[in-house]
Amino acid sequence: ATASQVAKSLHDALSRVSGVEKKADLFTLFSLKGGAGVTTLAINLADHIHALTNEKVLLLDLNLFRGDIPSYLNFEPSFTPFELIGELHRMDRELLLSSIYRHDCGIYVLTAPEQINDADSISANDIHEMIRLLKKHFDYIVVDAPHDFTERTLKLLALTDILLLAAQQNVPSAKSVQKILGFLDDIEFSQERIHIVLNRHVRKSEFKAADLEHVFNRSVSHLVNNDYPLFIRAANKGEPVSSYAPRNRLNLQLSCMASGLTGVESSKRSVWRRFFTRRKA
Repeated sequence: ATASQVAKSLHDALSRVSGVEKKADLFTLFSLKGGAGVTTLAINLADHIHALTNEKVLLLDLNLFRGDIPSYLNFEPSFTPFELIGELHRMDRELLLSSIYRHDCGIYVLTAPEQINDADSISANDIHEMIRLLKKHFDYIVVDAPHDFTERTLKLLALTDILLLAAQQNVPSAKSVQKILGFLDDIEFSQERIHIVLNRHVRKSEFKAADLEHVFNRSVSHLVNNDYPLFIRAANKGEPVSSYAPRNRLNLQLSCMASGLTGVESSKRSVWRRFFTRRKA
């Protein structure tokens, strides 16, 4: 184990002894428009956080009208946020973990069904109470957020530890992220909690990462190369990239992103060794 893993284990043990309630770190992936790759980022980030920490990781899809994650991971959800909110009053750890779907890669997945549902029946307070419960029973939560700033999304942001804004190397994306940053500034959302993720990065693009940093007046925190066909092939197999193409360099970028968010160190050598073999956890 690395020094950071030992320190984290010690901290968790001391928290339990002292009676301090352990709560999950919550990372929210967000874009104001669809098509920015937020869902694939969320899936693969959750997978890499689990691979890195070997702790309980939940992938939470809050696109309640239509959840895309079941299509990407090839499963039919039998227990959704709708059911969870209806059972909040009696939900304990054992019942919760036994109810939520767990993918072969090791992550738990809570998502709405693929068909359109009456998402309006879920209030902002329902979202707040659901996330508070989930934070008690998981170590990490990765959220695929809706593309809006409704009251439900604002409740999610209030409980978010790190907000990951997906950006791409084009003018419409840059303007959209600028708009988001302006809104977050207006509601006094902590700047330290905002990370820019340059997704589908192309080295030879005329619009460089440095250009984005100038426009946003802040650094790009994470970079993920463009390999849209790979993500789609993995989705067609119902697997994260690390299972479908373990030797692909994207895994190194995603693992470094997971490491930066969790504080759990990973060397290049250990990352490559971990993903040379398909994982089943």
